Amino acid sequence: MLFARVLTGTVAQTAPVFLTGFVTSQGLFLAKVCAAALVVSLPVLIAGFAAQDKLVQGLSLGAVK
Repeated sequence: MLFARVLTGTVAQTAPVFLTGFVTSQGLFLAKVCAAALVVSLPVLIAGFAAQDKLVQGLSLGAVK
């Protein structure tokens, strides 16, 4: 949370802080938490699939000496 506050000019939150914001005194809004977690994790999954061949190539080149 510190980096999000320091590095941005606006009020920003990191993903864990954003996701815990759905837990209120009225209860846990599980549907909203699941939807937000999906939106937060999609860019990471897409980047992983896009870079998968480069990651495998780099790992295998580092193992061979």
